[in-house]
Order: sequence, then C-alpha cells, then structure tokens
Amino acid sequence: MPVTMQVIHGLPHPLAFFSRKLFKAESSYSSFNHELLPVNLAVRQFHHFLEDSPFVILTDHRPQMSPPTSQGQRYLFTIIGLSTHWPETIPLGTTTSASCTSALLSGWLARLGIPDHNTSDRCTTFTSQLWTPLVNLLGITRHQTITSNTVVNRRVESFHRTLKAAFMSSFPVSSWD
Repeated sequence: MPVTMQVIHGLPHPLAFFSRKLFKAESSYSSFNHELLPVNLAVRQFHHFLEDSPFVILTDHRPQMSPPTSQGQRYLFTIIGLSTHWPETIPLGTTTSASCTSALLSGWLARLGIPDHNTSDRCTTFTSQLWTPLVNLLGITRHQTITSNTVVNRRVESFHRTLKAAFMSSFPVSSWD
C-alpha cells in the first residue's frame, strides 16, 4: 500500500494512502514490473502532491531487479508523457522499427491510450516505413527534432542519467552481459 508522507520537524507524517487490487494482466507481470507497479501507481495517484517538487521513494525491501542487460535486453525504449512527465522504459533486444513499434503498441498504447502528439528525433527507427504509417493510422501528429536539440531531449537524457546511476549503484558492471 503506497503512502504519501511529508516530513515536518524531522518526522514523517502520512498525507494519504492508496491501494487497489491487481488487474488480471498485472498479475502476470515480471518480478521487475511487480516491483515498479506500486511506485508507478502511487506517483500517478499522488501527482498533485509531487508536482514541481523533488521527492524520494522509500520501500521496505530490496528490489528484485536483475542487471540492466539481462536476458538479451540491451536497450531501453523510453517514452515520456508530455503533460505528466511520466517516464516509461521498455526493455528491448534490438532497436529496429519493428521492436520499437511493438513496444509502443504493447506498452504505452495498451495501458495509456493513443497520444495526440509524438516528438522524436530523426532516427531511421522513427521515419521508417513501419513507424510512419502507424502514427498516421492512429491520428498522432508527428514532430521531429534534430538529435542534438537539448530542449526537447532534456527530459529523456536526464531520465537516462538518473536510471544509469541507479543501475550503476545497484549492480556491479562486471555482472552485466
């Protein structure tokens, strides 16, 4: 059960509680996703408390994460919601148009719906004969940037740095594939 707390005079005080049953699809999540699901749900539930403020996530157990390159999943397909700034990463074995399109359909779109806009760089993955018709079919307005556009890519790059630091502190590099 996620709890939102605020520290007052050095002591934590609960602000709100949240719980719900798992949906049928969630019950088949991997252990990694089972670990992240309550965090994901809590941040969404309590976003009004968290907006524009740094926050810390505390848990009462060690994560059951495996090294970031385990099982051949060497890449992360990262999506960040424009209005919520919520980051999603989907592990991938390759960065082909087919794998990214599949990740978008089975990950983000299946759970959160179709966005109005898609902003990406001009990588061939996002200009391919598979990706372009898909976003057109779904009615998504595409915006393409140059790879070095720091304003647009800042959120993704910042999230990647944070994620890399978390992996580096949790797993010795020698344990990676």
